[in-house]
Parts: sequence; structure tokens; C-alpha cells
Amino acid sequence: MTGINPMSSGLQGIGGGAAPSKSGGNSRLEALERKLAQLKGEKEKAVRNKDGEKAKKLEEEIRKVEKQIQQLKAKEKQKKQDQGKDPEKAENGYGQMPEFGGLGNLVDVYG
Repeated sequence: MTGINPMSSGLQGIGGGAAPSKSGGNSRLEALERKLAQLKGEKEKAVRNKDGEKAKKLEEEIRKVEKQIQQLKAKEKQKKQDQGKDPEKAENGYGQMPEFGGLGNLVDVYG
């Protein structure tokens, strides 16, 4: 036994572990939420054990993970809004195509 817990080392998302979400959700978001729950549990344990230094470090890590979750949710929300406004962007990923109007009717005449 190495003494390394894959859950506490941040490796829970590597090498399997949980099955993919049936809801079609973002696996990165789900991994961050699992990590957040784990960190909160570790912090509670540190508080019970009166380990103030460890609790403080865990609180900082919790804040970082919460910030990552908020950023990821904001990105997903923006992405959904963008896809709803512009169906072409949702299909091909290149964004809105420029409108050329009647430019195809212009012909150079050499003569």
C-alpha cells in the first residue's frame, strides 16, 4: 500500500471511476462537484479534529473549486445562449457566416 488515496490526490477522474453521466451533463463539471463534496467532507473532519491549519488550506481549495465550477457553468450557459441565437454556430462551430447578398451577380468584364 502506497498510502496515497486517489480521492485525495485529485486523481478520481483518471482511469475510470464513475460511469459517464446518463443525463448528458458535462463530465468536467461533475468531477469538480465530486471533488468539492470530498473537500467539504475533509474540511469537516479537520474541524472536528481541531486541525485549524488543515481546515484553512481545505477552505482555500474549496473556494478555488467553487470558482472553477462557477466559471464552467457560466461558459456552458453562454454556449447554450450562443447556440440558441445562431443555429449555424451550433452546427459547424465556425460562427455566423457573412451575408454576401448580391455579390454573386457582379461580374468583371474584360474587353
